[in-house]
Amino acid sequence: MTAVTNDDNHATDASFDHFRIQRSSGQDTTPPSVSAAADGVPTASGSFLNHATVKVTATDLGSGVESVEYAVGDGAFAPTRRR
Repeated sequence: MTAVTNDDNHATDASFDHFRIQRSSGQDTTPPSVSAAADGVPTASGSFLNHATVKVTATDLGSGVESVEYAVGDGAFAPTRRR
């Protein structure tokens, strides 16, 4: 997932307020582990210069992870793209 700016300051603010994780079938009761890391050039204000790529990792050793979705602000959930 990539956040790209279109403003004259070439700064991008990207934050994720929610993640939705759906697990595969099964009786697994242990929650999956989810992490997100941004790769880009950070500015002093916490924005990213030009663009940033956010890598989301989800693992579940029990039933596995069927999908991971993200939402920005109050926006609708969207699926992540696998690479």
